[in-house]
Amino acid sequence: MRCDFFSKKSSHEYIINAIDHCLRVLDVGCDEGQIGKILIEQKNCKVIAVEIDPEKFNNLNFEVIVGDIENEDILNKINKKIDAIIFGDILEHLKNPDIVLLKMKNYLNPNGKIIVSLPNIAYWRIRRDLLFGRFGYTKNGILDKTHLRFFTFKSAIEMFTRC
Repeated sequence: MRCDFFSKKSSHEYIINAIDHCLRVLDVGCDEGQIGKILIEQKNCKVIAVEIDPEKFNNLNFEVIVGDIENEDILNKINKKIDAIIFGDILEHLKNPDIVLLKMKNYLNPNGKIIVSLPNIAYWRIRRDLLFGRFGYTKNGILDKTHLRFFTFKSAIEMFTRC
C-alpha cells in the first residue's frame, strides 16, 4: 500500500502497514486525519482520534476528541479498549511522554500495540549541519520549532524500556 500524501517511504506508510484489518485504533495527534481515513477505507478499522488543534481537521468520518492528550479529562473520554494506539511524530511535542505512554497502556487490549514514529536528531544531515555550526529550527521536520525534546535511537529505546 503506497501513501502519496508524503514523500518517499514516509513514516505514515509504515504506521498504516503495522496495523491489521478491522482493529479499533486511537490516533493521537491525527492532524488532518490522513492515517485515519486510510485505515477506515482500506483496512475497515474503527478510528478514534485526539487532536489538540480544532482547526486541523474537518469533515472526518471518525470521532475526534479535541484536546491535549496529557490532560486527564481527555484521557477519560477514551472509554473503550483499543487494539492499536498511534503516536505519529507526537511524543517529541509532549511535556511528559513517559507518563503518557505509561497511561496509554491502560487503554490497550491485551494483545494491543503502541505504534510510534519519532524524528531522529542523530540524522546525518543534522550532524553535518552541527559540524558546520548550524542548528537552526525550521517550520517542520526534525528541527521543528514546536518540538520540546529530541530523540536518538538510543534515547527512544530507553524511554520505551522504562514505559
